Amino acid sequence: MGRKIAISFEDDIVKVVYAFPRKERVDVEKTFLLKEDQLDAFLDKENIKDPVIVCHFKNFYSDIISVPPVKKSYLKTIVETEIRKRFPEVGDIAYYYNVLEKKTLEDRGSQDIFFFAVNNSDLEAIIRRFSKHKITVKYIFPDFLTLANLVQASSAASTSTSLSLYISESDKSLFLMKGGQLRFVRSTPSFGREINTVDVDNINMTVNYSRQTFKVSPDQLVLINAVPKVDEAPWDTIIPPVAFTPPAIILADPGVIRDFIVPISALASRDLSERDSLMPQRYRDYLNHKRVFAPVTALFVIIGLLGISWLTINTAEILSLKVKIGQAKQGLADADRIIASYDKSAAELQQMANTVSTINEINSATDVQKFLASLRFFPMKNVVVQDIKFNVQSGIGQFQIAGNITGNNFTERLKIFQNIRDRILQIPGTSINNQNIDLKSGGFLIGVQSK
Repeated sequence: MGRKIAISFEDDIVKVVYAFPRKERVDVEKTFLLKEDQLDAFLDKENIKDPVIVCHFKNFYSDIISVPPVKKSYLKTIVETEIRKRFPEVGDIAYYYNVLEKKTLEDRGSQDIFFFAVNNSDLEAIIRRFSKHKITVKYIFPDFLTLANLVQASSAASTSTSLSLYISESDKSLFLMKGGQLRFVRSTPSFGREINTVDVDNINMTVNYSRQTFKVSPDQLVLINAVPKVDEAPWDTIIPPVAFTPPAIILADPGVIRDFIVPISALASRDLSERDSLMPQRYRDYLNHKRVFAPVTALFVIIGLLGISWLTINTAEILSLKVKIGQAKQGLADADRIIASYDKSAAELQQMANTVSTINEINSATDVQKFLASLRFFPMKNVVVQDIKFNVQSGIGQFQIAGNITGNNFTERLKIFQNIRDRILQIPGTSINNQNIDLKSGGFLIGVQSK
């Protein structure tokens, strides 16, 4: 595996590690310690590709939920639904989850799932920071996740259950593991890197909470980066503290490992994948589309280059063909003028034919005045004729009579409407092809054909 870079955001500083993750070891090449405002200049200077980003999130949502056994394709949607039930205040989120006890569809009971979710706005701020330097971010991991993988690979995790402590300038993070799986994450304010009695009380409360809530009893406290000598700290924890021993696969000075343990853990974690990365879904979709269409774009570029090469090679033949085409076009000029003159005459004749056809149609249609004279039963009591329209279709006169009936009730209005319809049908050569009345408003419409 080639050279990799991990960038860790920790409080107000940024830690950078270049390393060569190999099959059986991780060779740390060099490290950088940057202030927050120095990162942009560093990204401009360095040629960075596919960085692994690790972040200590101040705001997050985490818990264990129980769901029934379902198909894998449905599980992600169910997990997100349960997260929103547990934390109704969340907006757009990205989340990591892990099934603690897998069950098949035939199994009874529910399965427990650990989840960790953060707001998309926090992730998008990180992505934008790298995007403005034209760096694509594919991996963003919470620090506890990479550290948990490293703890699991160390000798300190030889027992099945442990509570790990990681200290930063602003927070002290605790995470519970059983059988190599995360069960609980907690972060409390820190007043420096020293361990005090308040920290010990928080540790003991976390142990008791794990026993009561999750029925999990950790049997050791793994100190990832606490004081070098356990005996010198004011320990009065209800579980024994154990100093963290980094896995032997990490090849670096012990002081470098201690100071850059978070970014190193990201490069040494074998089990983490793009699926475990915290990415906004729309950004993840963008990366997938980019991955699919990149080969297609490259193929079109190659085809374009081949086309240009072909044109270059055959330029002489193309020029000769162009001369022949010009001669042929010159020979067809007279024919074009004749065809254009014919098209103009044909269009004029067609326009005259349409006019003649319209006149013939009107002349063969019903006498409009005769039909209107047959409507002499209008005006009628409680009837107001508002509009009469006329047109000709296939030599048949089409009349549309619209108006309003002002009867006292629905029955009276219906009787008046039926009377109008019957009197129209008494006109010779007429038939009704459409009739409608709104008894509530009194509006009516009658369509009449007259031959």
